[in-house]
Amino acid sequence: MTMNRLRTMAMLAALAVSCPAETQAASSPGSAKFDAPAFAAAVQRAQAGDAGVDYQWLRQQQAIRDSYIGGPWPDFARVNTLLADKPADALKVVQARIAQNWADLVPHMAAQIALDKLGRADEAAREKAIVIALARSIAGGHHGKDAADAFNAVTTGEEYQMLMLMGLKPAGQRLITQDGHSFDVMDAADRTSGEKHAVWFNIDFFFGKEGGLDKLIK
Repeated sequence: MTMNRLRTMAMLAALAVSCPAETQAASSPGSAKFDAPAFAAAVQRAQAGDAGVDYQWLRQQQAIRDSYIGGPWPDFARVNTLLADKPADALKVVQARIAQNWADLVPHMAAQIALDKLGRADEAAREKAIVIALARSIAGGHHGKDAADAFNAVTTGEEYQMLMLMGLKPAGQRLITQDGHSFDVMDAADRTSGEKHAVWFNIDFFFGKEGGLDKLIK
């Protein structure tokens, strides 16, 4: 039941992403540093429902703090189980993940479910807004169909999050360089119909930097 709820929420978020939105430029590579006070302030504003937060900057800052490694959430299966009948316990685990990686939209989705079950509707609505804002920031007004229409990812983890939102199961990954930009092309199949898709992500922001690789090879 809970897994179905997560998938339904993912579909709703995907619909929101597909709505017309201001097109954002792809994340540009650079030597930006993590600004802890500014990041904390922006997170506080976003968590309070401030629609004026720059989510692309937030995602970039999270990636820089994590050395551009957006790994999977190891407690996902545990939280999925807890959400069924122990939403308060699930929320504690979720909040720990959000504190660790605020830009990971999956725990925000789980937080919305837990808060709904606990009758905390206003907080649940804020979490839903955060999920949509994060997803729309990754999409940047694009649909991921080719290089010119590519999503902008700041970690590999975001690529898999977008595939999840689109109801796609990953089947392979290709690195393509085109017109001076680097792209991950994720081959995937629709989880229901099996229809094949190729989803493009501009990865200029983090390519070659994962885990400090860019510093090791200098």
